[in-house]
Amino acid sequence: MTGKELRLIRCLRRATMADVASLIDRYPAIVANIEAGKRNLTKEETDVIRYHFEIDDVLMAYIRKTIELAEQ
Repeated sequence: MTGKELRLIRCLRRATMADVASLIDRYPAIVANIEAGKRNLTKEETDVIRYHFEIDDVLMAYIRKTIELAEQ
C-alpha cells in the first residue's frame, strides 16, 4: 500500500496517524513518512489496515482509481 492510498483510507475512515500507527505497531512519524512517499507499507501492515478499516478489493480499486484521476 502506498502513502497516497493510506492517506485516502484515513480520510474515508476518519482515522488519525496515531490510530494507524497503533495498528501497525509503529510511531506516528513513520505513518507520516509513509504518506510522504518515503516508504510503503509491508504486505502484513497492509493486510492489518485493510482488515481493521474494512477495505475490500472493490473499495481498494476505487481508491486507486480516485488517486489516478486526481493525478491527471
